[in-house]
Amino acid sequence: MTFLTQTRRLLRFPFISINRLLKQQEQSVPKLLLQIFIIQFFFYINFIILWKTVAYLLGYDLSNSILAYSNFTIKDARGATNIICWLINSLITSFLISVIVGRSKLAWDFALTVHIINLILSFAYNKSLPTSVTWWIVQLISSLLIIFLGTYMSRFRELRDTFFDELLDNGNNSNLELSDLEAQK
Repeated sequence: MTFLTQTRRLLRFPFISINRLLKQQEQSVPKLLLQIFIIQFFFYINFIILWKTVAYLLGYDLSNSILAYSNFTIKDARGATNIICWLINSLITSFLISVIVGRSKLAWDFALTVHIINLILSFAYNKSLPTSVTWWIVQLISSLLIIFLGTYMSRFRELRDTFFDELLDNGNNSNLELSDLEAQK
């Protein structure tokens, strides 16, 4: 056995097959935990990439943590840019929820889970609850964006096969004419 094969076997989790878990139709605890981990991971990775790119392009200091409450302020352009990046990240996360979870009933749960985990991590980093009203307002708007857009996009994906495929399919519906509408009068 080569070194590469041995390393792959050591890194592979024998009890978890990610593809098999995500393709399950029913919701199991390992599948939910994996979905929460994936969404939370991409929530922070997307924000870090977005914030660091914008901060670098605008010449801001990149040393502050993304979990610091002081980053969420409207007193300066840096804080306002951070808030805008956070809300753009919420739009991206709502899309991720619709793709990864795919159920409109679960969009609320995952959106609130993302923000509860964010509150716990922020509390652990800052060692206190946020006292900034701006931080709370940004988190509320962010969670509402994720909830409503995630629910809407998930519902569209769920109903697409039933209702919307006929509208998009031009092959079978090309024989519809206005005479059909006039015959109904």
